Amino acid sequence: MKISVAMATYNGERFLREQLNSLAAQARLPDELIVVDDCSADRTLEIVAEFARTAPFPVTCQRNSENLGWSENFLKAISLCNGDWIALCDQDDVWISTKLSMVERQIDAESSSSEVVLWVHSARVTDASLRPSKVRYPDIHRRRVVGGRRLPIWSFYPGFALVLRADLVPLLCDGAPERGADPSVPSIPMAHDRYICEVAKSVGAVGMLPDILAAYRRHGTNATTTFRGGNAQIHASVGFIPLVKHSLRVGEAGFYIRHSQSARCLSSICGHLAHTDKGAKWRERLLSAQAEYSAYADWTATRSHIYRETSASVRQKFLFRAIHEYGYFRFYGASWLRGARALAKDCLVAMLGSHRVGGLKAGQSRR
Repeated sequence: MKISVAMATYNGERFLREQLNSLAAQARLPDELIVVDDCSADRTLEIVAEFARTAPFPVTCQRNSENLGWSENFLKAISLCNGDWIALCDQDDVWISTKLSMVERQIDAESSSSEVVLWVHSARVTDASLRPSKVRYPDIHRRRVVGGRRLPIWSFYPGFALVLRADLVPLLCDGAPERGADPSVPSIPMAHDRYICEVAKSVGAVGMLPDILAAYRRHGTNATTTFRGGNAQIHASVGFIPLVKHSLRVGEAGFYIRHSQSARCLSSICGHLAHTDKGAKWRERLLSAQAEYSAYADWTATRSHIYRETSASVRQKFLFRAIHEYGYFRFYGASWLRGARALAKDCLVAMLGSHRVGGLKAGQSRR
């Protein structure tokens, strides 16, 4: 088995050397490191070249002729890898020395089954100096393998924690141009990690590892904000009251409309891939995913009316329609609690209106 590491870089000189050193210190070395640089203006390329001269594995570095953005850059790096499995690597984190050996052990243990197409592990959130916080992200509680459709739609894991099977790459590359805008940040294409997770869940199973295998460094200049919404959402996982406040956060109708549009893009991608040679072995699953994303798009469009209608009776009509479509449990997989939270929030908004619920929450947070 060969494991490639795909790294996307951009002006990463501040922390890059530490990350590269952690790759060289792996108990199970990667078989190759593929670096794609997105037109850095600092010493990033020089640092990679210095590392390549002494690295205990092959290092290939390619510089883009124009800036692609971090998401497209990662997808390009993945497409250049030659391994059977591909571990995504952020330029500013640090890997625990047992990361690749632990993942390889789990891959071998599941070798009798070809279902797992993606492995995800936990990490420790740290500050810029690698001082650890109490927060684990992703916060995976136990080792397990989950069928993709048993995971909620839009439940995704950050790129630095992903190790994907190489035969996903042709599907990802084929569908990437059509993936549309990111539902949480509509000004950019759908983030590569969100996209990878959704395609993986559509065709296979996801392996979960509770082991902390990386230090996830937050330093204020990261390319992304956690959960696309800032570090406050990471800390919502610490303590009961912050978690409740975060769960009952009231979004605008546009939030649900964007999720509906993104789901339609994914439905279209799955339908297209199902009829290509690349997706032939997963045709039935891709067609099933196509139907599921289409139904989810309809359901979230219905939910958007609960948040934008001014009449309580009209909001309640759309609430009943959303309940009738059974989406609160259908689209949350085995996570019934998340579906119940969504239903409770929609009921509250249907009765009071989104502006009143939002004002109530804000008033409570000031006390």
